[in-house]
Amino acid sequence: MSIDEALAAFTAGVDALLAADVDTPSHHELLTHFTGIEDQTRRIPTAGYAILARLQREASPVELGATSWTKLLTLRTRMSTGRARRLLTRARQLAPRRTLHGEQLPPQWEHTATALADGTIGDEHVEVIAKFLAALPASVDPTTSAHAEASLVQAAATLDPRSLTVAAIHLLALLHPDGDEPADAAARKVGLHLGNQQPDGLSYLSGWISPTLRALIEPIQAKFAERGRHPRPEPEAESEPEPDPNPDSEPAAAEDDPFAPHPDDPPPPPPTPVLDHLWRTRAQYTHDAFATALDLLLRSNTLGTLNGLPTTVVVTTTLQELQAGAGHAVTGGGTRLPMRDLITMAADAYHYLAVFDGHTSMALHLGRAQRCATGAQKLMLFGRERGCTCPGCTVDFYRTQAHHGVADWKHHGQTNIDDLTLACGPGNQMIEDTGWKTRRRPDGRYAWIDPVTGRPHVNNLHHPERLLTPEDDDPF
Repeated sequence: MSIDEALAAFTAGVDALLAADVDTPSHHELLTHFTGIEDQTRRIPTAGYAILARLQREASPVELGATSWTKLLTLRTRMSTGRARRLLTRARQLAPRRTLHGEQLPPQWEHTATALADGTIGDEHVEVIAKFLAALPASVDPTTSAHAEASLVQAAATLDPRSLTVAAIHLLALLHPDGDEPADAAARKVGLHLGNQQPDGLSYLSGWISPTLRALIEPIQAKFAERGRHPRPEPEAESEPEPDPNPDSEPAAAEDDPFAPHPDDPPPPPPTPVLDHLWRTRAQYTHDAFATALDLLLRSNTLGTLNGLPTTVVVTTTLQELQAGAGHAVTGGGTRLPMRDLITMAADAYHYLAVFDGHTSMALHLGRAQRCATGAQKLMLFGRERGCTCPGCTVDFYRTQAHHGVADWKHHGQTNIDDLTLACGPGNQMIEDTGWKTRRRPDGRYAWIDPVTGRPHVNNLHHPERLLTPEDDDPF
């Protein structure tokens, strides 16, 4: 079929779809139809990329009436300059290529292009994958890069863009754990800047914190910073309270997305050198003072319990990484903690550490674990799951609940470690209200079963290393 005939058929199909009756089908049928429309809509850009790729390969924008390709697209389609540039770039990355002799080559991002053409991912997923690939350093070889792309595309088939961003962050940490700067250069960035007090009484606090300080903040934040714990003070009679413009909004994207630009916050004041033999800055001393204060607070045993354990830092790692002194552990809040920092913290032995064998995932040692079922079992669950097992959920261990994954308690379920998994509050409620079920697989992991399609979903976001390994066929 020629492209003229295909475009005419496409136009006729769109006209028919717009004229279709949406009042007769059932609600479940409507949802199926909407999903089908979305899948087909995702595929459409692939045709445009092929057209733009050939134009850029064979023609000149001048002969088509514009000074640049970007200008040509804005004139002919009335799209924004930004979108025109993005489409031209994506055409070079996702459309088939040609050699000088006319032989066809696969797209630069072959796995992404295939998934987009199939409709399993959309433009939002492509943007996350593009930022991930751009962040990979030149030291990552092409084979590993292609493998990582394939793994991220496979994950994108079951994740929304926000969850895919979390997966991309973890994959980048696995492939490029030291970042673009050496460890000593990164350490020099650590510091907290306390700005001058403003006329309204407020002061601006900014800076970079170390993994250790982040690990100390997480349990305190999980314990005391949940919504509703601290009611807003009553406004004065002569003033009107300022309503929250979007009380149910998601956290800022930059909090979870290292690729996103930083918000337009006022710039921190320049570091003030402190004349000592280490040539450290005042900001670094402020950072260490804050870390020491939180450390002492967590040691005080005055913060109550969190998730069945005393409010403190919980960490999990593998025996192999602990013995090698390399790699990183994971805290209950999801922070990657360098092994050198973990060893330093472990010397004080006030936090909970779960060590697992990296090959069998069998529990080898539980620091300070006791027969108290709630605390010991939740520590075991943390080491095994790390966070909520609901598909696509990024809630960390500190904010989860133990869930009877085989049979609910009211259905004679047993509180045995192999029968339990982790779920966040909304995830537990989803099982209670919508018919979702959890089921233990033969490998010990838990899958969530969609009540409509019967399809099992497994959440790998808390174990990003699994995203680099192709998922085995579902054993159900």
